[in-house]
Amino acid sequence: MLSGRFTFINEKQDGITKANLDKVRYSNQLNTSMNIYNSILPFWVIFVFITTCSLVVYHSIYFSEKSTLPQQSDKGIEEEVVQTNSKDIGDSLIIPDGSHANYQLFLKMFSEKQFLVEANIKVENRSETNWMDLQFYFIPNLINAAEIKEVKVDGEVMKYYLSEDSLRITLNKALQTGKEMEVSVSYTLTPPEDDLRLFRLDGSIALAEWYPMLCTYLNGWQKDPFYPGMESFFTGYSDFTVQYELLDGYTLSSSAEEDAPLHSRTGTLEARKIKEFYISLTKDTVIKTKKVNETVVRVIGSKQNEQSIDYVLDIAAESLKFFDQKIGKYPYKQLDVVYGYNYNIEYPGIVTVSDEGDLESQKHPIIHEVAHQWFFGLVSNDTYNDGWLDEGLTELSTDLFLLVHEKESLDESFAWVNWLYNERKPFPSNEPLEKYKENGGTAAYLYAQPVLKLWEVLGKEDPSGNKALAFLSDYFHTYTYQIVNTDEFIRFMKQHYDVDDPYFAEWLDFTPDYIYWKL
Repeated sequence: MLSGRFTFINEKQDGITKANLDKVRYSNQLNTSMNIYNSILPFWVIFVFITTCSLVVYHSIYFSEKSTLPQQSDKGIEEEVVQTNSKDIGDSLIIPDGSHANYQLFLKMFSEKQFLVEANIKVENRSETNWMDLQFYFIPNLINAAEIKEVKVDGEVMKYYLSEDSLRITLNKALQTGKEMEVSVSYTLTPPEDDLRLFRLDGSIALAEWYPMLCTYLNGWQKDPFYPGMESFFTGYSDFTVQYELLDGYTLSSSAEEDAPLHSRTGTLEARKIKEFYISLTKDTVIKTKKVNETVVRVIGSKQNEQSIDYVLDIAAESLKFFDQKIGKYPYKQLDVVYGYNYNIEYPGIVTVSDEGDLESQKHPIIHEVAHQWFFGLVSNDTYNDGWLDEGLTELSTDLFLLVHEKESLDESFAWVNWLYNERKPFPSNEPLEKYKENGGTAAYLYAQPVLKLWEVLGKEDPSGNKALAFLSDYFHTYTYQIVNTDEFIRFMKQHYDVDDPYFAEWLDFTPDYIYWKL
């Protein structure tokens, strides 16, 4: 997500102060202690025994669970990428999603301000733990946009607990491993006029995060506080069926692979294996399309900004074609760009792009939001605690498009992230979102710092950007439809490049292996 208008300043990159300097100092202290123990043999033997036991426990906790999800095949995908070298450095650190949901949603429009929603959610327990409760994100409650009428589990009316953006249901009997339950939630939905994602604006209506969204289960429900302005929810891949009834005069665009005809009042939408389902309702709509390989790119705008739609369409189509060829195949039949909302935001199969500023200032956000279809849409991560993985890799893809496709110089391609980087304070890129409030916001740490630190390695051998694109392609094909965290990314990068823990400790908050092994 990129909000607002961009200002590009051409400044050279400065050095970075190590964000984890305390960890390095701690390592030195441990080495000093080791010398003392070496002089006293009995104590040293005891120390080695205890340390060895600790390492066994440490690695059993973090490395024991391996992903059982199948690796994506790249057969039949024609790509012009440069192959990178890789080496085996151990097992994957990915923990499979222990929860799964399929959604059947019914949306009925009563007025231009209010909807009736019936959400039927089939919840499956794929973890090794029996559940006595279910947890959902219910973000409309946070902005006073919803009133729940009834909650049922397998047809039985249930008590529920609402707090800010959380909906928790305590079960009468456990949902056992491998079993399913059906949750039904009925509520009225009244989008406000001034929200970021769920709102009414000049006759249009944006429905984002508008239904109960099952939280991800990884050794417990992953439910962090809501953070305005960023994706702070963590959901898995699901199938959606959405039935709708609208008033006259609206054009619907959504995360579905194929949307209904213009001004269709009723219909059924379907999408498979996506993380959320977004709907946009617009009036006085102008739609222009362009086909890229097997995908139709559509720009949905208004008559007011009709003259700019061709430009937006060209940039969106060119960036989709580039990423499709260089990173990996876009798997859906359609990509929508809703043009004219106030913010630049990504959703599966659809993005929104602001029309503020001149066309040149809109170019970068268009490319960035399209690139999110690969990093966020098709490779997942915990956006609250590891937001740099989708924002950083998306911004790196954007800058590589400018460098490789648009033939811009390095200074031009990386101008925005250089400016942000030079304005930052030393701080890691993988902290919880709330910690960036006191450090000037997320942009410098989730977007700029990862791009420039990765480019130190990826661009050193090949400043053309082609090997960096090959690295992103390998990453994409390895982790499609899987959840990646910081530790797994480090393991993956070590497979491809000769990088050590001190390099990562400069910009990421983690416990480097070298601290343990120096004991």
